[in-house]
Amino acid sequence: MPFLTYTTSRDLASTLTNNNTGENKALMDVLINTKLGEIYAHRDWYFMYATDTTQSTVASQQFYGLPGDLGKLISTTVRFNTTTYSPKKAPNRQAWDRLNVTSSVKSDSPEWWYPFAGQVGYYPTPNSANGSITYNYKKKDVEMGIADFTGSVESATNNNKTIVTSVSDLTSAMAGLWIKLDKSTLSTSGDGMWYQIDLIATGSAIALKRPYQGDSFTSANQLLYTIGQTSLLPEQFQQLPVYGAVAQYYSSIKPEPQQAQLYMGMYTTGLLQLTREHGQAVSDPALENIDEGPMANPNFYPVI
Repeated sequence: MPFLTYTTSRDLASTLTNNNTGENKALMDVLINTKLGEIYAHRDWYFMYATDTTQSTVASQQFYGLPGDLGKLISTTVRFNTTTYSPKKAPNRQAWDRLNVTSSVKSDSPEWWYPFAGQVGYYPTPNSANGSITYNYKKKDVEMGIADFTGSVESATNNNKTIVTSVSDLTSAMAGLWIKLDKSTLSTSGDGMWYQIDLIATGSAIALKRPYQGDSFTSANQLLYTIGQTSLLPEQFQQLPVYGAVAQYYSSIKPEPQQAQLYMGMYTTGLLQLTREHGQAVSDPALENIDEGPMANPNFYPVI
């Protein structure tokens, strides 16, 4: 199956229902996202988990921002020099507040963490800068709704993560979307593969999560790109919510039992295959076999 974005998913669903009206496409949006939510809730899929290492400690700063796609923080570590510390989660806000009866406790050996207001705090407060913070988390279940858009690429380099476009108004909100450099018959060409956007380096430069593998080229050989939003499903299973949506359409909106049975069979068969290939349960290190031990006494730490 091809890589399916939000736009190509709704277009496919509209084609399979023989109804390309705007009203039906809006209906397909709802049905596809409903089926996506159903699939996400079906199992504890490993592909919904991620690790982020973009944060670094700041001297005397206790709280740090979380990844934008974070749904639930499972665990976090902090590395100073060659030592990695695995602090425990404070059991509740009251326990966290007891730890922080004094704000002067600092150390590069964090023992506790606690999430609050879109950030995570560490106790003791990190004393030094440039400690590497790692987040292990479950991603948000985000609905699809961002239409594909296109433009021109000014330059790209084989095995490099930076792509420069011809526009200057790309925004940080595009992080997490996907970009494809169109394949063509020119002497230099994009590879037609989809790459996830890590961040927008500038208003026109895109940083990818993995290096671009197509031809290198400059503005003398401009190519078109497409940026789109896709689901969290592995590429070969991105058609499943479309099949589920079409099955529901033919079972209720426009009853056609044979069509409903056909697409429901394709949906359930695909879901079984997805379960076989990607249904490995993910253990939660924050919940399993943890001996919390006694709370740390702030008086044991030096005041700096």
